[in-house]
Amino acid sequence: MNISDEFSDLGHGDALKITIGVLLPVFLGSLDQTIVGAALPTIGRAFGDLQNVPWVATAYLLTGTAATPVVGKLSDIHGRRATMLAAIAVFLVGSILCALAPSLFVLILGRAVQGFGGGSLILLAMTILGDITAPKDRAKYYTYFVIVFASSGALGPALGGFFAQYLDWTVIFWINLPLGLVSFMLSNVQLRRLPRHGRRHRLDLIGAGLVMVATAALMAAVDLAGNRFDWVSTPIVGLAALSAASWVCFAVRLRRAREPLVPLGVLSNPVVIFAVLANSMGSSSVMVLNVFVPIFLQLFVGLGASHSGLLLMTLMFSFNIGAGISGQVAARVRHYKVMPIIGVLLALSGTLALGFVAGRFGLVAIEALLTVIGLGFGTVPPVATVSLQNAVEWDQLGAATASLNFVRSLSGTTFVGVFGAILAAKLGTDALQSTASAAAAIGERTALAETFQIIFFGSSAGFALSLVALCGLEERPLRTSTPAMRQTIRPSEGGANASERLSGRSSGAPPSTPANIPFGTAGRLARVTRMGAKRK
Repeated sequence: MNISDEFSDLGHGDALKITIGVLLPVFLGSLDQTIVGAALPTIGRAFGDLQNVPWVATAYLLTGTAATPVVGKLSDIHGRRATMLAAIAVFLVGSILCALAPSLFVLILGRAVQGFGGGSLILLAMTILGDITAPKDRAKYYTYFVIVFASSGALGPALGGFFAQYLDWTVIFWINLPLGLVSFMLSNVQLRRLPRHGRRHRLDLIGAGLVMVATAALMAAVDLAGNRFDWVSTPIVGLAALSAASWVCFAVRLRRAREPLVPLGVLSNPVVIFAVLANSMGSSSVMVLNVFVPIFLQLFVGLGASHSGLLLMTLMFSFNIGAGISGQVAARVRHYKVMPIIGVLLALSGTLALGFVAGRFGLVAIEALLTVIGLGFGTVPPVATVSLQNAVEWDQLGAATASLNFVRSLSGTTFVGVFGAILAAKLGTDALQSTASAAAAIGERTALAETFQIIFFGSSAGFALSLVALCGLEERPLRTSTPAMRQTIRPSEGGANASERLSGRSSGAPPSTPANIPFGTAGRLARVTRMGAKRK
């Protein structure tokens, strides 16, 4: 391994500057996941196509998820700075294409390009934080990350609705240009001090292609099933078969490739497996609540779209608090699993209670339960991600962090798609059109409440799985050295001890957050909301 001594250990001031430098890319990537949600009806009317407009949101998520493993590996090969600058450039090209789109098809294409860059921004920021901080201290820096990530995602729908109603829907994309240029300049300057990689990698193009096809086919099947096609229709079955076949081929490729897209050591590491499950399953439940609680408040309680969105911010605000507390505590205690285990128990209890009170109690009770859920699960992502990155080699940090983000996005999309299908199947178009009115029959309101009870009870399964995974997660002592520090040690200077330190496992980056799944993940959900708006 070639060791570079051009980089010394980064102090807190330098690490903080780099952290601030990557927060704006995080803001852009997270904001654009959700900002188009409230503007979808306006965009659909502008192009005269309301049926296909949900793909404006779905395309972003689809490419962002599919590209995650590839971008993580590219950052291990070419370095974080070069990959981050390329991701920002792709994001800006996609934004320009969206703003100038002459048709809905071009807009969807632009969102696909934008998603490739936007999803990469979030992943790279998480990985960069792993480059500059030791696992013992990393959770504290994660606090800044999670606040920006979750807050910008929660701000997206309100900001997008404002632009669409009072300005023009294209402002949603034009605003990315000045922010993106500033982000490019900050990243170009601040990321120059990142430690260099001491090991050469190669990108497995066949493996990358297989995982992207498998992901895109699965997400398309989940989004289209029950919306454009029946679940057992030929297109859906064909997409599912294509996804399954691609996953099988990808698994075979992992064993045969000289350097697989995701190192086998990462996939077989029990800490990685349990950390990914703990973070992804609970985050998927949070995504379900992000999507379906506003629908419940609009259709059953009778609130407007903006009011329901504001009430949902309680969930994200409490999540930020939970993540901040967890990040501070994890750096100071030995048994850092205790707090997230207690937190998931609270989130699980709150979600079950939400299922029981749906249709029985008012907004105060619902807001209190959302606060408990957000505060509880907010303690998990910092510990899950730091544990994962603490258990892998530093030169595999990008691939390992990408795996965490990839599974979280994929499982969240699947959760939302399945529960969206349940909502549509249980109620149907006719029932939905009458249920939201103040004069709705008692039987219809009862059916609506029972349907959301199923969704809320079902989402609690994600928290239950997260709890099981946390209990199985091994508490390895968090390292106190950073990649930059380890790279300054020359083998000739430290003898056997230096070699041992250099070959020891390296650090990683901050945890992932409950993601902001775009409302257009399932076309049926957009249709439900539009019907609710019309009834008002």
